[in-house]
Amino acid sequence: MTNADMLDRLPDDPAWGHRQVAGSGGVTLHHVRLGRGDPVLLLHGWPGFWYDWRRVLMPLSDVADVIAPDLRGFGDSDKPDLPPAEGTRPACWPMTSSPCWMA
Repeated sequence: MTNADMLDRLPDDPAWGHRQVAGSGGVTLHHVRLGRGDPVLLLHGWPGFWYDWRRVLMPLSDVADVIAPDLRGFGDSDKPDLPPAEGTRPACWPMTSSPCWMA
């Protein structure tokens, strides 16, 4: 399949190489993975999903193992079962040294 053949494929087309993996806290995360070689991780912005990278996935997959995940709460990844105010509080961020600074 050529790069040009992939540009207009819909997001749900199996040719993209969809996968699901278990994340922390029982959350399932979706990602697309193509190619071989050194890994390249493509992270979408808000409010996007993996398909934002459709125009670079195939060219990069010629030289690298390209991984484009749907971040938690986006695309086909699980959505948090929390009210928005709870899901964005620092207490929910494990890397925060002081989890209550916004409380």
